[in-house]
Amino acid sequence: MATNRPQGPRVAVVGASGAVGSQLVELIFERGLNFGSLGLFASSANDAPNVESAGQEQRVEHLEDFQALAEFDLAFLAVPAQVALEIAAARLGSMLIDISGACEDHPGAALVAPGFTPRQRLLELQARGAVFVTPHPVALVTATILRALGVESGLVSAVAMLGASSLGKHRARQAIIQSAAALNGELDLADGETQLAFNLCLSPDRDRLARTVSRQVAGLVGRAPELALQSVQVPVLHGAALSLCVPQAQGAADWRERLRSAPGVLFEKGEPAGLIDAVNQEAIVVSVAEEKSARLLWCVFDNLRLAALAALWTAENAIFAGQAAT
Repeated sequence: MATNRPQGPRVAVVGASGAVGSQLVELIFERGLNFGSLGLFASSANDAPNVESAGQEQRVEHLEDFQALAEFDLAFLAVPAQVALEIAAARLGSMLIDISGACEDHPGAALVAPGFTPRQRLLELQARGAVFVTPHPVALVTATILRALGVESGLVSAVAMLGASSLGKHRARQAIIQSAAALNGELDLADGETQLAFNLCLSPDRDRLARTVSRQVAGLVGRAPELALQSVQVPVLHGAALSLCVPQAQGAADWRERLRSAPGVLFEKGEPAGLIDAVNQEAIVVSVAEEKSARLLWCVFDNLRLAALAALWTAENAIFAGQAAT
């Protein structure tokens, strides 16, 4: 147990040493979440290094038995899909917030996101013991833009450009090691190993991601256009970009104003922002290029931070808001 306080819900973060999990731990302390106790866990003994947050080293324990989570009011699941499914299937009685997206088909699961799910709906779902599932950051960004622009039909094509950390800390470490080796002329890849350093390649999970994003966008915005998504791994460690080609529609003349007033969107004039400019930002940084038959939108965002923020927002507006009201 990393931290104890006299009052507040008992909170667990499973996958606390991972890319999203460590970001979530940082935000819990940064935003002053009023927890009573905080347990930080890794689902594998090999993934249990301590994490630093709030100027202190926070202890991370190996979660040997899922039943240990039963003593917590809330558990964030920042773990591989199979582990999230096993924890959800254990029916521990804790409120679960699944960041992996694996539990979408779990009985009683609900897709929720800031700006899309009313607070009262969160409280109702929490009372029913729902498993909360937060969307993939690419889905959240796409849904946010489409709703802001009022696009409900036609074909939207998109290319998601994802840094190495989108596939976890292990992938980011691989990219660092390969980059150092390549710069020293010592890069020697094993058979079947993908070069991550100074290379651009299709994401290994591109088909699954395309299906997930399409399904989640439709779930968030209701009526949604057809979405054709390709995802690419880019040779950076953190951050992501999304290039959207959105068809012209009635009322398209006021799209810039719609983007300026959209919650969670920072509309940029002039030279479009680079991916690195969005790291540690909570907003989606967007710029628009004019075309005769379509709008080309360039969106950069911190995918890890968006994922962690969506999960934390769910907790703040469900279990914490619910306890404050009782």
